[in-house]
Amino acid sequence: MEAVVEAVERDHGEGAMATGGRRRRSHTPFTREAKKVLEQALREALDLRDKHIGDEHVLLALLTLGAVEDVGVGPADVRAKLMASRRGTGTR
Repeated sequence: MEAVVEAVERDHGEGAMATGGRRRRSHTPFTREAKKVLEQALREALDLRDKHIGDEHVLLALLTLGAVEDVGVGPADVRAKLMASRRGTGTR
């Protein structure tokens, strides 16, 4: 748990999570970048006609916005794989 807290605070600033695994009691607003990712994740979910925002939508948002680079796949690759897996299981 400590390693996760350290990584989050290193990447997102001290206080992003309180030490010892406790969450902060005060409200910490999303950064502008985080809001953009969440808004794009919502667009991705709506485009896929999903009723929730899941990991796959956040991943698509990060790829679409260029927030992650050099991973060897793009948004179109992830969408194609996602749609293929949904066709195979018959779920949405």
